[in-house]
Amino acid sequence: MVSIDDVKAMRFLFAFILVLALMSVACEAVPANNNQQGNQQQQNKQQQNQQQQKNNQGAQNAKNGQGNQSKQ
Repeated sequence: MVSIDDVKAMRFLFAFILVLALMSVACEAVPANNNQQGNQQQQNKQQQNQQQQKNNQGAQNAKNGQGNQSKQ
């Protein structure tokens, strides 16, 4: 016959393994999320740089008296 202590030990072991499995899944998910955020930040930075270049060209055109003739 199974004693109460054996049942408690089995329940603890099961809960412990379950927690380890959940933590493993959580740790796998975090780097993937960080990579996606990093890629998005890199794309945003590239877009900002492109917009800044367009702004600089527009400012240079204005100095040269060319007005709104900048290329899109």
